[in-house]
This record gives sequence, C-alpha cells and structure tokens, in this order.
Amino acid sequence: MKGDAYTVGLAEDALLRGSRQLLGYLAGPMSADPEGFAMKAAHLSRNLTQRFGVQFFVPHGCVLLHKHAPRSVEEWLEMDGAVLARCDFIYLMDGWEQSIGASAESGFLGLPTFTSPADLRLWLTEGVYG
Repeated sequence: MKGDAYTVGLAEDALLRGSRQLLGYLAGPMSADPEGFAMKAAHLSRNLTQRFGVQFFVPHGCVLLHKHAPRSVEEWLEMDGAVLARCDFIYLMDGWEQSIGASAESGFLGLPTFTSPADLRLWLTEGVYG
C-alpha cells in the first residue's frame, strides 16, 4: 500500500490488533452525470484511502452495470442497504444534498457520517464524532 507514515501506521496498528480494515461507503450524486461523478468518486476514494488507510465501497462503480443491466431505484437502494450494513462509516461527496440516494443513505443505521477529510481524520485518530 502506498501512503504516508500515518497511513502505514494505521494499517500496521490494525494488523497488530488483529482487527479488520475499516470500510466506508462513499455517497454522492450520480444520476445527473453518471460517468463524471463515477470518475470524481474514484479519485476521492483513492485519495482518502491513501491518506487514512481505510477502504471504500463506491456505488458509482456500478455505472457500467446499470448501463448494461438496468435496475430500478428501489433495487439499487436495496443493494445499497445490504452494503451499508457492513460499513463502519459514510463519507458524503460534495453535492450529496441534491442526490435522493445519498440523502437516504446519509442517515443509515446511525453510522458516523463525514463531509470533510478533517472530520474523518478526527474520528479515526481520536474517536470524536458529531
């Protein structure tokens, strides 16, 4: 894994404790520009993974799947719920307020939800949320 000493330290700590790596759900707009938002989501998740040593499920990666095997909004939200149930936190991309899906996902099961790298870092390092 490529990353700074902080990221490497997080990963080493998790291995020493025998814990699994944290998994975040990256929520944000998609419908207005599926391919454009997918590219933004891919870059954001990579950046956050490199900075903090956490992994992300990026639903925007399903753009190709939807293009060739379309599903209803309800079907996508059902799948999102199944994935969110396995996540440790939610990270909201810029513009999430305009997304019906991201708005619904943002309060899922009371998961910690972040909109900035600074807030995510604070939670990861000090357990401070809200």
